[in-house]
Amino acid sequence: MSKRIEFYNENHRFDKNLHGKDENKIREILNQEFCLPDVVDQAKSDAFEKIRAKAETGKKDIKSLKRRKYKTVAGIAAAGAVFSTICITNPALAEEIPLIGSVFARIGTSLGFAGDYEKYASKLEEQTEDTEGVKTEDSKGKIDREDSTYSKTSNGITITMNEVYCNDTALNLAFTVESENPLPDTMINENTGVPVVYLGFGTEMPLSYNPDFKLNAPYLDGQIIDAYTYAGVLRVDLEETNYNDSGSEQYYEAQKQFLMEKGVDQDALTEGEISFEEAADILGIPEFTEEYLSSIGMPDPADYDTTVEIPEEFTVGLNIKSIHGYRPADQHTTPEMPGKLKEEYNEALAEKGLDINDYESFTEEEKEFVHQLDTKMYNKYIEIYPEMAEPDNEHNTWSIEGNWEFSLPVKKNLEDTVTKEINLVDEEGHGVVSVTKTPFEIQLNEATGGDYICTVLDADGVPLSYGNQGGDGRIFAVKNRNVSKIYVYVCDWTEYMDELKGYYWSEDYKEKKKEKTYKEYLDERAVLHTEVVFEQ
Repeated sequence: MSKRIEFYNENHRFDKNLHGKDENKIREILNQEFCLPDVVDQAKSDAFEKIRAKAETGKKDIKSLKRRKYKTVAGIAAAGAVFSTICITNPALAEEIPLIGSVFARIGTSLGFAGDYEKYASKLEEQTEDTEGVKTEDSKGKIDREDSTYSKTSNGITITMNEVYCNDTALNLAFTVESENPLPDTMINENTGVPVVYLGFGTEMPLSYNPDFKLNAPYLDGQIIDAYTYAGVLRVDLEETNYNDSGSEQYYEAQKQFLMEKGVDQDALTEGEISFEEAADILGIPEFTEEYLSSIGMPDPADYDTTVEIPEEFTVGLNIKSIHGYRPADQHTTPEMPGKLKEEYNEALAEKGLDINDYESFTEEEKEFVHQLDTKMYNKYIEIYPEMAEPDNEHNTWSIEGNWEFSLPVKKNLEDTVTKEINLVDEEGHGVVSVTKTPFEIQLNEATGGDYICTVLDADGVPLSYGNQGGDGRIFAVKNRNVSKIYVYVCDWTEYMDELKGYYWSEDYKEKKKEKTYKEYLDERAVLHTEVVFEQ
């Protein structure tokens, strides 16, 4: 099964589904006081599930055309996560460990990629000439606290950069946010205990080896210490940083020009005005996939790929313009769906002779009609409330504006980091070429392409998990796991999603493993697999 291409969007580098809308946002809006029977939730769920499945198989930005990425960021748009409001977390522990200068000591063991960061991290200590600091004025003329090299205050919010830890896999920046006034109530993911806090998407992060680097996932992992203090870690996948974005823009333009010459308007395709099936028909190919597009002369993204080498020592610039958090669900102020649109929805169903309570008996054509109707209503809703087109908006998100700018020295610490070459690839070179183990994560270093997804079992045959924030299908957390050896599996994407992973997560796995363990099951079903020994 081939993957459809997800076009690079020159203004937004995050993934969207095939219709260019956020399915969770549509659901949220359509559920606002919508006067339909409860079964409509299932109707919409089924329709959107199909779209999501298609979108998942089509996600490929310019970087992942070079190497497969399966982002599983646990952040604002994480579907199905359960949230609650927590303002103070474990104050007794906070009293035991001084916070300033010891963020990793305070929260290191609760991070998604957890562990003893204190052993490996470098403290950011002020230089002598900077200790006097300077007084600054905010936009309202208010005198802020004294600034120094690693502590900046703006609009009553002081951000202090405390520690840095960098290995061959990730850069981790630990810091505190201290407010003169109580911080807004914030959603907490009950599954992970992580407050949904993130830096503004306008945050700049120039690197000495890549000044044009764009921080495209500024989600944080941390804890709310008390009503006035947040301690967090910004984790950046280093593999994201060695890519120069200028190549993406050039490829996007070449791709757009190629399709236009063939009679396909890429903008119309991205916005869902024409379908991928219609585009394939126009181009005279069976499917709108990499392979078929390449066969008719589509520009090769590898020709536009520009990468840079990551040195052992470098400087990180961090210019934060805003801090955001997701409000608790009971504090959302999402505008209600107007009554006129509700009536229009019901009338459209009635004209088709459809009763939404009978959704399960609908034909595929009728179910598609329901989906199209949902999308049509969403678009009209957005015309009335354009701010709701953004996943993060004033109705569900709090924000604090300011200006906090830092320059941070970084030196890789490769203690207890080891890379093993495994060359687990198919005849076309698709798969995993090596594995890197650090004190906090296992990273699969993948070769180009392939319709695959990878999974890793620990020495006990138990699947490793992704971290709370910023994890993806190449990087696995190792806290409290036996990783003296691991088992790496390269699986067919569709087979894994539809069947393989369900074997382990099924309710009756305890019984099934008496006959066949998950490891034995994967040994039989995986396309490729191998054992990697780190310790004898």
